[in-house]
Amino acid sequence: MQKVPSTLFANAGTVGKAVLASESQSSARSELGLAAVASSGAYSDLTGKPSLATVATSGSYNDLADKPMGGGTPPQIDIYSLTTHPTGTATWTKPAGAKAVCVQMFAGGGGGGSGRKDPSTPVVPCGGGGGGGGSYLTVTIPADSLAASVPVVIGAGGAGGAGKTTTTTAANGDTGSPGGSSSFDGIAATGGAGGVGGSITLGSGGAAGLNSNIGGSAATNGGAGGVGAPTATNVAWAYGGAGGGAGGGISNLNAPFFGGAGGRSNALGLNGGAGGNTTTSVPGGSGNANASAGLGLLASGSGGGGGGAQLAASGGNGGAGGFPAAGGGGGGATQTGAQSGDGGNGADGLVIITTYF
Repeated sequence: MQKVPSTLFANAGTVGKAVLASESQSSARSELGLAAVASSGAYSDLTGKPSLATVATSGSYNDLADKPMGGGTPPQIDIYSLTTHPTGTATWTKPAGAKAVCVQMFAGGGGGGSGRKDPSTPVVPCGGGGGGGGSYLTVTIPADSLAASVPVVIGAGGAGGAGKTTTTTAANGDTGSPGGSSSFDGIAATGGAGGVGGSITLGSGGAAGLNSNIGGSAATNGGAGGVGAPTATNVAWAYGGAGGGAGGGISNLNAPFFGGAGGRSNALGLNGGAGGNTTTSVPGGSGNANASAGLGLLASGSGGGGGGAQLAASGGNGGAGGFPAAGGGGGGATQTGAQSGDGGNGADGLVIITTYF
């Protein structure tokens, strides 16, 4: 160690004097309170080193300790239809730990009315009206307010009116049956009304249920059947069942007319069933179904098309409504054919219950 001048030593403080008087580096560090610094050896040989967590270099995520937990229990989705419950009734059982329950219901669509048969001329026998779409209803309920088991009802589609086969006298068409209501614990979505049977200057479309769409009405002059609602993508429409198209009528000039197209399913971009024509007794086309309804995609099918009118052949039958909840098409009128067109059947309803934990 180099000798420290006496003047520097005299002016130093207590710690400074101790450092200046140190005989080695280690004793100087000790006087200053400094830790020893390793100048050789491996990291694992050092004392006082921080503890590091082990980092995995192989294996799957599930093998790791202290991995972050997931976001909780996913929702449970239960789907009720007449395919899974043919009697139209079922029981929902409340899962353990349920916090809230969202119930979404489609009711059955109304059946289309049948067309009028009238051999006399000149008259204006009308086609049947299209069935109205079934209601759509959604409600969220606290799970603790529900019983352990809750009854569920799935509404069936209404039957179309039967065509008329009279040979000597005129006969008005039959009105289609209304769609059945769907319900959960007594909370109900009502079915669409049936289309009115064709008469002279009448064949009204079936009224819509809650949040759904009306059926097309027959032309009062025996003209082409009206289109079911909704008619286009850029017009106001309800999320529930689409309406069926009306059947074609016969004018006072003995001219038969086409049926109307079924209402669209705008949620799915599906056109309604096409209206039947007047040359080959082609019935109205069936509405397009929601192919993913069984997987929980909640949207109505499109409406059935109305049947075309005929003079000497049977009136065209109305097309069936697309699943779920769409109305059936109305039947076409005839003068001397074997029968007037049958109304198309409305589509069945659907209930989807989503439980949150």
